[in-house]
Amino acid sequence: MRMNKKPPRTLGINLAIILSVLFFTAFPFIHTGYSLILQDHMRDSQVLVGSNFNLAPPIPSITENAYVNLVFEIFIPLGFFALCAITWIGKPTYIRHIFSVGVVWMMVRMWLRLYVIQEDGALFISNGFIHTLQTAYAIFSSLVGVYVLWYINRAPARAFFRGYYLQEPSADQDD
Repeated sequence: MRMNKKPPRTLGINLAIILSVLFFTAFPFIHTGYSLILQDHMRDSQVLVGSNFNLAPPIPSITENAYVNLVFEIFIPLGFFALCAITWIGKPTYIRHIFSVGVVWMMVRMWLRLYVIQEDGALFISNGFIHTLQTAYAIFSSLVGVYVLWYINRAPARAFFRGYYLQEPSADQDD
């Protein structure tokens, strides 16, 4: 038997979704924007006169075409943002599972971007400070991802996405 009261969206669900948007959508946009501004500045200042300088080096590439990579860097976080918006609403009930898979996918993508995909001959700053920032971002993003996965699978979150509380067993049913 279902209770009439719909479970509320708890603070933990709000925090999980907001942190996901921040770490897997906002920060990648900031990184992409900063990379494009840096490349534009270097092109304008003619620091790299005579070199082959395109959009690919600061943005880890999936393909050889720099503009295709830029499209991926823009539309993947936008797609995840749309998934977060649907998760915020809480319907359909299976969105919890899709959101969990999306968070795992964004975590794997983040690790690949930071540590695995490297361009030969790419212009990158081999700076201890930049490396420290990347490592801190990777650690905090992983902690956010683990928190989201943990909280989304807790009973209050399951009740919110289900839309009703489960009936507690009565004392005479335990016999």
